[in-house]
Parts: sequence; C-alpha cells; structure tokens
Amino acid sequence: MSRRLAPAVLFVLCGAAACGGKAPEVQAGALVRLDYTVRADGELVDTTEGFDPLTVRIGSGQLLAALEERLLGLAAGDDVEFKLPPAQAYGEPDPAALQKIPRARFGAQGQGLRPGMKVQGMLGGTAAEARIVGVEEDTVTLDFNPPLAGKTLEIRVRILAVSPPERGAAHASDALPEATQDRAAAAGAAHASDALPEATQDRAAAAGAAP
Repeated sequence: MSRRLAPAVLFVLCGAAACGGKAPEVQAGALVRLDYTVRADGELVDTTEGFDPLTVRIGSGQLLAALEERLLGLAAGDDVEFKLPPAQAYGEPDPAALQKIPRARFGAQGQGLRPGMKVQGMLGGTAAEARIVGVEEDTVTLDFNPPLAGKTLEIRVRILAVSPPERGAAHASDALPEATQDRAAAAGAAHASDALPEATQDRAAAAGAAP
C-alpha cells in the first residue's frame, strides 16, 4: 500500500516547476514578491536592499504602468535590468508646476526657509507637497513637479515569488510592507534632513503656504 501512495506523495511535494511543469508567471492580478533597485542619473533613488522584499498585486496601481508591463511573463528566479524614459515614468517637468508666492504667507516660518525644504501647498485646488527651489527677499518659489520628473530610471528587479491571481479574492491586505520613502531615506537617497518636520509643514500650510 505504501508503494502505491509514494508516487502521489512525491508529485505533491515536488511542485509544478520541479516536476517539469511551468512556474507561475507574472500576470494581471498576480501577487508578486520582489527585490528592486532604482537609480536616476546614476544616483540611488530607492531599493529593498537591506529591507524586506516588496509585495505587490499586479494591476493594483502600486507600480508604474510601464514597470508592470516589463514584469509581465517573468517568473520566480528571473533577474532583469531595464530603463524607463521620463515619458514612461514621471514625465517631463511642467513649468506650470512652479509657483512663486509671497514669503510673508509663511509667517514666522518664512525666516528659516531654504531651497530643498518640503512644504504643503495647493495645486489646482488640491493639496500637494512641493519643494522649495528658490528663496528671495519677498518671494518663495515652490516646485510641485515630482522629484523624478525629467529623469530616466534605471531599474533592476529580481522576482522572488509569484502567486497566480485568485478569482474573487479581496486584495485590500496586499498593501506595501513599508513606505518606499523610508527605504530610500535609509539608503541615503532621500534627503530627509532637508524636509520640514510634519508639524512644521502643517503650520506652514496653515500660515498660507498655498498660493
């Protein structure tokens, strides 16, 4: 009896890939676990190196659409490198996203403003984060463009695991394990020391940072 069961047990244990079957591939709805590194103009932007891998649901909007397209068809063990030009990443800088506002709107905070700081403002009636790119005697220039606008991204991705999409499964629990900004800051790519503390940003916005 044990001899008859052995082949069936071995089939279950070896799995599809090891037994000659095809490993699950990245496709819409699949849950993918991966490591990645992103550089722009040779400078490190973000990485999972030294952190937990990233888990994403393909098609959920967690990744750039062009990045997802490059991952389709890959399987666990694949290691790829590619570039995304600005048109496929964060676009080109928009001159309309540069705004000059009176320095007086920052109140007492205006005396300590310097280029590189981040503040909350309003763009097109929507609250948005901006970087200070210019500080003059009476005005402050805010840049609402994404920090990576106009840059070509150099990306390396290693696929660690792929789970096929499940019909009718809820994906609310498939959130990022941690904010990518935290990983970038720890990697030295994000200039956290140049950012205003959150409370300061709130005060700046309340003081009239929005144009």
